[in-house]
Amino acid sequence: MEFREIVEQSQIFVISSHIGPDGDNVASSIGLKIALENLGKEAYYVMDDDLPKNLSFLYKGHGKKTSSEIKEILRGREYVFVGVDCGVISRLQLEEDIIRNAKYKIDIDHHEGNEMYGDYNAVDINISSTCQLMYQILKEHFPTSLNEENATCFYTGILTDSGNFMYDCADAQTLRIGAELLDLGAKKEEIVNCIFRSESVNYLHLLGQVLHTLKVEGNLAIAYLTRKMREECHISYNDIENLVNYVINIDGVDMGILVKEKEVGEIKLSLRSKGDVDVAVFARRYSGGGHKNAAGCTIEKSLEEVLKGIFIEAKEYLK
Repeated sequence: MEFREIVEQSQIFVISSHIGPDGDNVASSIGLKIALENLGKEAYYVMDDDLPKNLSFLYKGHGKKTSSEIKEILRGREYVFVGVDCGVISRLQLEEDIIRNAKYKIDIDHHEGNEMYGDYNAVDINISSTCQLMYQILKEHFPTSLNEENATCFYTGILTDSGNFMYDCADAQTLRIGAELLDLGAKKEEIVNCIFRSESVNYLHLLGQVLHTLKVEGNLAIAYLTRKMREECHISYNDIENLVNYVINIDGVDMGILVKEKEVGEIKLSLRSKGDVDVAVFARRYSGGGHKNAAGCTIEKSLEEVLKGIFIEAKEYLK
């Protein structure tokens, strides 16, 4: 079935995305929720994870539900499940039976390795963000669903996932769509202030500790933070993603790695690169993935073990 047909024939929609919510994840989910509500549909954003505080301007007033909450709402009712910005079912952050019991499934994503789990799949790995893809789909099929509020969402996702329009994925079409979203009323000043100009003092203290761990050798840079560092600064794990930018934004560095201890024995790598260095290929060594210039993975080892080996392996990768 096609997107238009599923939407027109259905009334209830459950929207979710990947673990560790980020800008494109949250913005595409909320932007679609708003669009469906503008069409007179009943739509819910379901996420069994904490949302980043700097994105609260998008999700405030849109009542994120947990799996247990949505099950009560859905009991005995038909619904459509929409997975956005996540191509692998196991990474969708809600209980799997909610996905399995949906009448239809929609998959809208821009990551390589997408499992094509939907009855309708819109997957474009060459596009800047799921928000750009979502906007294009809605503009084609349901242009009246677009307004100032979801234009703000879609502009946010494009901005964050394209590295402020810096990554190769931000082409001329991306910039044109950015302009269209501004014409629709996207609140550029609010987006910029909330995402880039509202860091807490505690966050800056954590940044200082992270920069103290920074190691640079040739075109590779690596830094780390421990769970203890986060807890002492009272910073949630889902509020630290932007720290990796300080590792890659160094003159002469082509690959930056931020090693993050989420829990003891659970280490996350945030990988960023410049030019032709493909960090998604490196991430796949650890069953991770992402995009050419921005990727990530999880390693189930101690922080000490990861730090001991990852710098050497990355240096070899860059040769």
